[in-house]
Parts: sequence; structure tokens; C-alpha cells
Amino acid sequence: MKGAISAGKRFLRLRLVLFAVFLTIQLLPDTISRDSLPLYAIGLAAALEALVLVASVRGKDKFALDLLSDIAGFVYAALILWTLL
Repeated sequence: MKGAISAGKRFLRLRLVLFAVFLTIQLLPDTISRDSLPLYAIGLAAALEALVLVASVRGKDKFALDLLSDIAGFVYAALILWTLL
């Protein structure tokens, strides 16, 4: 099968590490005085991860899968920075 993507290359990516780091950071206590509404950020990250996982299972094009994974990684990195700052 030309262009077949193995399960390891489909699912095990840096994106998952960033997702796990983001969820772990949500466990840190808040230092701001107003409500930070972490459930909205967690919901956004979970919905994005679900979208990427569905695309990983159904997708055939390696380039599109890499692009979607990279975009999700950038979103997770932005959420991590936003949460920490």
C-alpha cells in the first residue's frame, strides 16, 4: 500500500504531549483574582483533540494529517502560554 500511515505515526505525535501538558497545567492553582473559566479552555482542547483523532482514523492523506496535527499543536501551545501568563 503506497502512502499508508502506520498507527504509531497516526496517533503518537508531539501534539499529544502538548495536550497532556495543557491538561496538567489546568491542575495548577490559579493566581488571578477573577474566575479563569478553565472548563472552556479544556472543552476547546478536548473538542480539537477529538477532531484530530477522528481525522487520524478516517484520513488517508499524510500531508493533510500532518497539517492538522501541526495546527492543533500550535493551538495547544497557545493555550498553554495563555494559561501560564
